[in-house]
Amino acid sequence: MNYKAISLILESIVKSFPYFLPEITLSAFFLIAIIVDLVVGKKNQMITPVIALIGLAISFALSAMQYSLIHELMEAKKGSALPLFAGMLTLDRVAVFFKLLFVVSGILGIALTLNSKTAENAKGMGEFYAILLAVVLGMNLMSMASNLLMMFIAIELVSLGSYILVTYTRTNPKSAESGLKYVIYGGVSSGFMIYGISLLYGFTGTMGFNMQFVMGLAEIPYTVLGIAVLMVLAGIGYKIAMFPFHFWSPDVYEGAPTPVTAFLAVGPKAAGFALLMRFLLTFTTSIKGVIVPSLNMDWVSIIAILAMFSMTFGNFSALWQNNVKRMLAYSSIAHAGYMLMGVVALSVLGISSVMFYLTVYLIMNMGAFVILTMITEKIGSEDIRDFKGLGYKMPVLGACLVLFMVSLTGLPPTAGFSGKLMLFQGLYEAWRVNPYSNTTDILFWLMVVGVINSVVSLFYYFKIPLYMFIRENADAPEMKLSTLGTVLAIMLAIPTLFIGVSFNWLMDFIQKSFS
Repeated sequence: MNYKAISLILESIVKSFPYFLPEITLSAFFLIAIIVDLVVGKKNQMITPVIALIGLAISFALSAMQYSLIHELMEAKKGSALPLFAGMLTLDRVAVFFKLLFVVSGILGIALTLNSKTAENAKGMGEFYAILLAVVLGMNLMSMASNLLMMFIAIELVSLGSYILVTYTRTNPKSAESGLKYVIYGGVSSGFMIYGISLLYGFTGTMGFNMQFVMGLAEIPYTVLGIAVLMVLAGIGYKIAMFPFHFWSPDVYEGAPTPVTAFLAVGPKAAGFALLMRFLLTFTTSIKGVIVPSLNMDWVSIIAILAMFSMTFGNFSALWQNNVKRMLAYSSIAHAGYMLMGVVALSVLGISSVMFYLTVYLIMNMGAFVILTMITEKIGSEDIRDFKGLGYKMPVLGACLVLFMVSLTGLPPTAGFSGKLMLFQGLYEAWRVNPYSNTTDILFWLMVVGVINSVVSLFYYFKIPLYMFIRENADAPEMKLSTLGTVLAIMLAIPTLFIGVSFNWLMDFIQKSFS
């Protein structure tokens, strides 16, 4: 590399810093949180979460400003995306949308932790909030990654932080066991991914998602390309809990502190989908406004098959669960399958529907975990059968929990119904309209499997309302729950119902990310 090339790279790095302010903020507050906790953390345990919340709030504001900045660039016809740090990252509206989503998941994760007894079973909670900031930073990088190496670094940053969060309650044997399994499965999937990346780099000569990369892909032997892509998908599929890379999730969800389980179920999953869509779009092109595969590789059928297995395995496994956290773990696997339907649609509508569903999934899943955390800590059990008669002891929160279960099932008039409607609409349009696709049969069967699985999910989601309101229990304890948890649950229940009734405004906002 000559001097001129080095100068251009350094110039690109310097110019990128103003557009990297949300991530710089998270990094700065990560360090501030650790230092402040060391100095005054023992005297005032609330100061570290407050610092973390301030950092997330500032990052949210800066990310929102970036959305307007990109809009101005588009109006000036200077493009819709900004390459940062010599093409390692790409800042566009889709990335900004996901960054806003990640910050919200981080804020809700901190609020849920403050509302739980996690701190009573752990030491040094200051580092807990600092590590959560680092995980949010990693998720931001995942949403912007446009380079194979950056993909791997971002995933590892999220994974390493997640390992620590899962095992934070060191006195809990289940937490230690789940953390060990998480690390082992994560290490194996990372090994597969880095080997797939090495194959792609070896054949293309570049790690960036650029023209050289696309042209190099076209020259890779079909078998080698398939192996390389599947290995990379192993690393991404591990983050989204996609079949067959889901094995870690039931044990990790059960053993981790409940606030961490709630955060892992939404934040890293959304980051995984952001990365998956950016990676797969590298293998596509646009013909007359329709996104179609640009390589002689039927990865659409591969993803469709994985989607069918994910939703079927997740839903049918959840049917037999009595532990509420394991049930929601298998539910998370099923929801990954639903969202993969939007990925295989190969259209702006399909990808927008995934972003829409991730938004409503964050709201309804976090809402469910807020209430379930309070219940399980109050009664000292995570078994659904111990929820008998509790609904009448907490009528408002019981009604909110039923609303969240209805939404997770995908029934009207909830946000979950709107989300699934968008996913099926995107898949239907791809099956009916796309004249360039040779995968119409598998898209049709994917729709059929999706509908059947939505019906199956009804049976296990409604086990919670069944035990809470229909099964009687004269010895049900009084449920005096925290004010913070009650406020959080109601705040999340309102958009769950509102988006189910009126969702066009949110879908229009998301689709503007592509225009």
